[in-house]
This record gives sequence, C-alpha cells and structure tokens, in this order.
Amino acid sequence: MEVLSLTDVFDVTVAVGPRYPHFKLRGVPVGPMAIPRCAQTQADATVYSFDMWRGGRTLDCIDNDQGVLMVSERVRDLFSKCQFKGWSDSPVKLFDKTGAEVKGNFFRLAINDYAGELDWEKSAADWKTWSGGTRTPWGFRQIYFDTSHWNGDDFFMLKKFGLAILVTRRVVEALNKIKAKGFKFVEAKDFRSGV
Repeated sequence: MEVLSLTDVFDVTVAVGPRYPHFKLRGVPVGPMAIPRCAQTQADATVYSFDMWRGGRTLDCIDNDQGVLMVSERVRDLFSKCQFKGWSDSPVKLFDKTGAEVKGNFFRLAINDYAGELDWEKSAADWKTWSGGTRTPWGFRQIYFDTSHWNGDDFFMLKKFGLAILVTRRVVEALNKIKAKGFKFVEAKDFRSGV
C-alpha cells in the first residue's frame, strides 16, 4: 500500500457541544472509563449499551463518555464500500432519554493499526521539567511521526499516544461527500492539545 505524507493525515473526533447528543455507558455514572482501553483497538463480541445523557437527534458519529468512536450503519457501510483499511467494528445499542432503543444500527469502531510512535520533540508545544529532572511534554502543537513506520492504512493510532485516532484524507473526503454528521477533522499539522 502507498505510504502517504503527513499532509494526508487527520485527527478524527466527534463534534461536541450542547446541541450534539451525548451518550453514557449504561449502568455507569458519567465519567469513569468502564470500557477497557483495548476497546479502541480490538473489536469483540461484547455489545455495549449507551443511554442518551444530553442532546437530541442521533448523528453519524456518536459522542460518548468512553472515548470510543461510534458510528451509524451508513458510515460503517461507506467504510466497507470504500475498502478503507485499519478498522473493524462491533455493534452497540443506543437508548434515548425515555429508555427506548434508538432506531437504526450503530457500531463501535476499533482501530487495528499503529504507525510507530509520536515524535515527541517535534510534536510537543512545550516541556515541563519536574523535580528530579524528569522532562515531559506540556501540550501538543501538532502530530508528527515518521511516516516510514506507517503502512498507509486509512485508520490508525500512534503507539503510546492515545489522544488521537488518525485517518487519511480519503476517509475525510468520503465522509464529506455523504454529508456525514457529527465528525470533526483536524489536520495532523494543526492538532492542538493543552495549548
């Protein structure tokens, strides 16, 4: 597969705000991470249920308190039709504020590919030195990594950097073409966190 350049890489997140629906894992207070962190990278037979916590109409990308990317069936079918690489899926159940199951099928995406590690020196906005001399990044001004460790899959993450699910320009263009609702894309070079 063709290895692309960093200008073809985007961070994908869910659009958030009071007008967007937000779901929480059923039976768990808002906040605690109850789905194992590996759920971002492994699809399995577990069918998680989520209750609407705020907002209204369900979109193509589902905001939730567990940090997993959830999408509508039409988006999942688009990913299959376009033969995007680096993802797999598991079904989820969504319930509205009245407790009724939301119509339609929704899926938790697992990102199956890694593209090496984040280049901390080129990505960090600043550094903090702690007592004892330990130096850690203090915010990020971009996502930079060595593309020679990336096989060109359309969905991927970076090792030891769980802040970002990355996608190729092909994914962004396909989602824009169908006018998918609820996604937010930021070019890797424009990624900001903690700055």
